Amino acid sequence: MNFEVTPMFSAPPSSDGESESEEATEAYEIALRVLASRAMSSGKLRERLMQRDVERSVADAVVQRVIDAGYLNDQDFAASAIERLRTRKKLGDGALRQELVKLGVRSADAEEALREHAADDETDLALAAARERAPRLRSLDRQTAERRLLGFLQRRGHGGSTASRAVKTALDEVSGPRHRVSFE
Repeated sequence: MNFEVTPMFSAPPSSDGESESEEATEAYEIALRVLASRAMSSGKLRERLMQRDVERSVADAVVQRVIDAGYLNDQDFAASAIERLRTRKKLGDGALRQELVKLGVRSADAEEALREHAADDETDLALAAARERAPRLRSLDRQTAERRLLGFLQRRGHGGSTASRAVKTALDEVSGPRHRVSFE
């Protein structure tokens, strides 16, 4: 029996049967090296190739070739980025959307990934972020701590009543509930 061994990230033959240009071959090899060291979106890969003076049309063709070979998948990349950013930074959907676009994921793909990987409970995520941050604000008066913690959560994409409830709960846990004086 004769078995042929193909190396990982081998260059598949050109689909049109013609020999590809030297620039395209070199760009494809660059793309494979870049992807071997780090996962990225198709937009960032295209950007990286163009930074290496690869023409736009060649970069587009190489990115498509890498996608067709199965080495690049924007939906999988977006899903892993969402999971990582939610876990590490406790980001809400607004901030996740911005981060995905910064990472080179198209807006439409980012929206789809956010729909598919919606947080189980946005309130729990905001509360976890607030609980991590609240002890640092213990030395401040309540109003300043609320303002700063609310700003912190809003910058991480948590807004409105969700962030307000998380702020109140986290600060109550750290300093105890506030007692209000009623003049009735």
